[in-house]
Amino acid sequence: GVKVTATQVSVDGRTLYFVSDRTDTPNIWKMSADGSGAAAVTTFTSDGIRYPQMTRDGRAIFFEYDSMNLL
Repeated sequence: GVKVTATQVSVDGRTLYFVSDRTDTPNIWKMSADGSGAAAVTTFTSDGIRYPQMTRDGRAIFFEYDSMNLL
């Protein structure tokens, strides 16, 4: 099934940001707080997004990305 992790709420409370593998590769997604309008924010084609964190002002999301998939 689809995994959703690292959910964060925007500063104004209207948007949710989360990591999802709904397109087979984990990427950051956003959607309205009511659950509508899901859209990809990143479009990486290999695994590796980790530790997303929204800035305090809500203008950016920082994350680690490792395309090497080292275990």
